[in-house]
Amino acid sequence: MSAERIEINIDQIASLAEIGLTVREIAACLQVSQSTIYRRMEETEFREAYEQGQAKASASIKRILFKKAITEENLQALFHLSDRLCWPRIKAVSEDEIKKAIIQYLPQPKVILTEEKRKKFQEEFDRLY
Repeated sequence: MSAERIEINIDQIASLAEIGLTVREIAACLQVSQSTIYRRMEETEFREAYEQGQAKASASIKRILFKKAITEENLQALFHLSDRLCWPRIKAVSEDEIKKAIIQYLPQPKVILTEEKRKKFQEEFDRLY
C-alpha cells in the first residue's frame, strides 16, 4: 500500500527557490521531508519550477554584485561576481569591453576605469587569487 501523496504548490516551490533556499530549507518550510522534494524533482513541471526559481535567484545576485562593483568601485563584489560567473582567474579585458558592459547594464556609468584603478584591481585580484 502506498502512502498518500502530499500536495505541493508548484508556485510555492519556485518562490522559495527564488529567494535562494536549498532543498533542505524548502522541505522545512513546507513541513515535508527532503526525500519528498527530491522524489518530486523527478516530475518535469516540479523540477522546472525549482530550476526557474534558482535561476532568478542567481540572476538577482549577479545583478546586485555587478551594480555594486561598478557604482561603488567595490573590488570584493567584482571578485565574488567573477567567481559566480566562472570567469578565468586571469583575463585580459580591454577598456572598450568594460565600457560596453557598463553601458549595457547601467545607462549612466559612474565609474571611469583609469590605469591607476586597473592596476589597483589587478593587485587586489593577484593578492586574493
